[in-house]
Amino acid sequence: MKRVSPFSPRVLNEAFPSPNNPYLRQLDFWNPARHNPHVLVVGAGGIGSWVVVQLAKLGVSKITVYDADHVSPHNLSTTVYRPADIGKLKVEALVGAVRRMELPAEIRSRPVIYKGQSLRGYDVVISAVDSMAARKLLFQEARRQKVPFYVDGRIGGENLRVYAVRPSGRKDARLYRSTIVPDSQASELPCTGQQISDVNGMTASLIVRAVRKWVAERTYVPEVITTMKTLQFVIAPSQGGRRAQPQVRTQRRRQLRRGRASHRARSGV
Repeated sequence: MKRVSPFSPRVLNEAFPSPNNPYLRQLDFWNPARHNPHVLVVGAGGIGSWVVVQLAKLGVSKITVYDADHVSPHNLSTTVYRPADIGKLKVEALVGAVRRMELPAEIRSRPVIYKGQSLRGYDVVISAVDSMAARKLLFQEARRQKVPFYVDGRIGGENLRVYAVRPSGRKDARLYRSTIVPDSQASELPCTGQQISDVNGMTASLIVRAVRKWVAERTYVPEVITTMKTLQFVIAPSQGGRRAQPQVRTQRRRQLRRGRASHRARSGV
């Protein structure tokens, strides 16, 4: 007898709550039948590969990925790729990784560098790139092409940042642009201290959380800064929904100023 996929309409349409529904444990937070954004991920490396897998696990069915790079041996410890993927295009290896999990997501691979191509039709654009120049271009295009929501993850050793903004919002755009510096000003980390899987996974999780909260609740946190070395978080006040009280917002602004200065000194991102 042919095995029925747990993601088949037959299973997903069973009377609620069905123990056979693979999304049962998350339906209070995200229901794939109700939320179905088209997400673009630019970059399929230490951040982007985990983001795509987590989005597919969440139930996002339409994901497009840009990356022109190939899988190298040094990628194996910090990405979702396996030894058999060495030499393959990252986007193609990523499609294979999701397919092996038998997830129903449609991953559209674009094995090219993003250079300003059309962003029409995307509900969310995610920056998982490794240079400030690439971030600057992607955000400019997201703003110019009126993308509703934009998320950017950055890693430097054990330090990470995640930005989640509305490109069309003046305050959001001003905040994001203030974090873009020339690549020449970023501190250069040793090749043995650039990334580690737990930091990459945490960054990806915060990015996917930002997508989930925006699509399902129309709320977002514009800026999160943390170091995994001490697990210290500095978080900007939430936007949309219920907001923090004025005295809390003032305190968070002070923490953010200190956190940005400290984070830049440590990682240069």
